[in-house]
Amino acid sequence: MKIDNYEDSDGYQISLSDSERERVLNGLCCTSDEHAWILASWSGLRRGEIGAVRFQDIYQRESGDWFVRVFEDSAKRDQFRETPIPERFAYKIQATQDANDDLDEDDSVVY
Repeated sequence: MKIDNYEDSDGYQISLSDSERERVLNGLCCTSDEHAWILASWSGLRRGEIGAVRFQDIYQRESGDWFVRVFEDSAKRDQFRETPIPERFAYKIQATQDANDDLDEDDSVVY
C-alpha cells in the first residue's frame, strides 16, 4: 500500500485514512481476521484486548450507540472500559454469531 505524504513533522501520516482502512477491510472480507481488523482499526483495541472480546461484550446502549466492553482482566471480568464501535460492524460481528450454530455469546469474536 502506498502511503501518501502528509503535512506534519516527518511528512507521513500516522494512521490509515478511512479509505485506506476500507481497502484493507475489503481484502479481509469473510476471513477470521476481519473481526480483529474491525476492532483494531475502528475501536482502537490492542492485540491482547481483541483476543479477549466475546460476542456478549458488543452491545447497544439505550441511546442506540454501539460499544465494546474491554475488560482489564479477561479472566475476572469485573473492571472494564467501553469503546464505541460503528453500528455496521457491530451488526456484522453479531451476524457471524447468529449464522454459526457452534458460536455462543461466551465465545471470542476472533476465532
